[in-house]
Amino acid sequence: MSCAIVDVESDGPFPVEFSMVYFGAIVFDDQLDQTFYGQIRPGSDRFVPEALAVSGERRDSLLRLSMRHGNSAFSVSGHSPLS
Repeated sequence: MSCAIVDVESDGPFPVEFSMVYFGAIVFDDQLDQTFYGQIRPGSDRFVPEALAVSGERRDSLLRLSMRHGNSAFSVSGHSPLS
């Protein structure tokens, strides 16, 4: 049996006024080779620098993510997709 573990990073303390900027998942099984990682362009002008510092990312880098998917930009790393 396997399960998925998911983690997110945000740029503030709660989602109503701040943005989720990263998320990742891994299938917890014997291989640990099914992973997913994504970045999301912030949807709010508000952010807490200390919260964003946890990810090591700069706000201007996240704002430069393209607008390929309507109002939210999404970027996925080269990790193998979850099945």
